[in-house]
Amino acid sequence: MVDVLDPLIGRLMKCLLEGTSETSPEFRQLTACCLGEITAIDPGRLDITMKPPLQAELRADEMACQLINDYLVPAFRAATDTRGQDRIAYAIQEILKYLGCSHQDALPCLSTPYAKDEDDSSLSPKARTALALWHRFPEDVREITHPFLSSKVFSLSLSASFLSS
Repeated sequence: MVDVLDPLIGRLMKCLLEGTSETSPEFRQLTACCLGEITAIDPGRLDITMKPPLQAELRADEMACQLINDYLVPAFRAATDTRGQDRIAYAIQEILKYLGCSHQDALPCLSTPYAKDEDDSSLSPKARTALALWHRFPEDVREITHPFLSSKVFSLSLSASFLSS
């Protein structure tokens, strides 16, 4: 039988591990420093369980929207070099294609980042779906991702190049 450490150590480790998922980079850095000071603890001796941050029950389109909204757009904003932005732009473009937002029937409905709801009866099913997905994004995300609806970002080996269409 494996000895379990004092429950206080387990609670401390759980709090520190949860702290690594905070949005503040300074807080994450301090949390990492604290974890480093504790040194190595055998995880088999800790009586803690961690919940995964993403829900496994998400549908593919919900997960794609969450990926763009919560991860790719913030990374695009924070990128300090064009190479990083190009790679993120490629990922956003491909996910928008997957969602159908770049489909030729949908593009006229999404002609501006502020596309309003159109008369659904005049739209193809693909355009209606794309419009519904597009409206899931907050306005600031639509402003950033709008150029990628019709852009041509492509990957050349490990680097990406951006060509407007």
